Amino acid sequence: MKKLVTFSLITVFGIVILIFAFGLFINPSSNKNYTEPAVNAPVEKIDNKAGTTKSDETKTATQPKTISLAEVAKHSAASDCWMIVSGKAYNVTSYLDQHPAGAEIMISYCGNDATVAYDTKGGKGDGHSKSAQSLLDAFYLGNVK
Repeated sequence: MKKLVTFSLITVFGIVILIFAFGLFINPSSNKNYTEPAVNAPVEKIDNKAGTTKSDETKTATQPKTISLAEVAKHSAASDCWMIVSGKAYNVTSYLDQHPAGAEIMISYCGNDATVAYDTKGGKGDGHSKSAQSLLDAFYLGNVK
């Protein structure tokens, strides 16, 4: 019985190692459905004078959008809540009910700059954690001018 258990464990362990090793040596580009993601690909822009399309090397697809204070101010309700934190605009509407301290805390900052409140937890702490910042990043809209 001991030999059977030992043999079974060695066999399972060997199969796991083979699967892992096989996964390391597969080249994803050999997959016909695989396409390499575009990173900082140039944005095409229309040259209004010539009516032709040319590549704008200085402006990339990853360049953030610029949002005005007036635009953020338009989104000042719980049903449509944008706020500014450290010069960046965020649409936090879908997160309000998930906020650990309650939606009411955040609603008062809808359409406004919430940087001080974010950095001090409303004057009650040292600021939000890195995981809170990761959550906030998911709602990023653009930089505020």
